[in-house]
Amino acid sequence: MADALRERITEAPYADAPLILWEAWQSGHMTADHLARLASWVWGRAGAERHTALTRPQWRQLFTAAGFTRNGQPDTAPHALTLYRGSPVKYRANWSWTERVDVAEGYAHQHDGQVWTLTAPSCAILAYRYSPVLDISEYVVDTKGLEIREHQ
Repeated sequence: MADALRERITEAPYADAPLILWEAWQSGHMTADHLARLASWVWGRAGAERHTALTRPQWRQLFTAAGFTRNGQPDTAPHALTLYRGSPVKYRANWSWTERVDVAEGYAHQHDGQVWTLTAPSCAILAYRYSPVLDISEYVVDTKGLEIREHQ
C-alpha cells in the first residue's frame, strides 16, 4: 500500500500530495508505519504548498500519528534543540527549522526576512529531514506555544 500511495503522490502535483496523504490516513487506507515513512517526505515534497494544502491541526495530527522520524524512519526525538529559521516576520512561526545559522541566514536573505531562533523541546520536534543534494537539514517543529525570538 505504501508503495502504491507513494507512486500516486509522486505523480500528483506538489500541491495535491498532502491532501492525498491526509485522505489516505483519514480513510484508514494506511498504517501508522506507512504514515511514518511518508509524512516527512510529503512535507518536503510539497514545499511552500504545504501551508495551503493542509491546516496546522491536520499536519499536527499526521506527524503525531507518525511519531518522530529521521529521514522517514521511526526514531527517538532529540532532547531540546536551539534551532533557526530565516523568513519574513509573518512566517516566523512556520514549522521548517535548521540547526545551522548560515542556512537560516541564506533563507532570510533570499526572502527579505530575518533570522529567528527558538528552543524546541523534544515534544515539539516532529521530524528530521536531510537533503544530501542541497546539504540542508530540516527539523519540522510544531511552534505552537513556543517563544520565537529574533536571532542576535
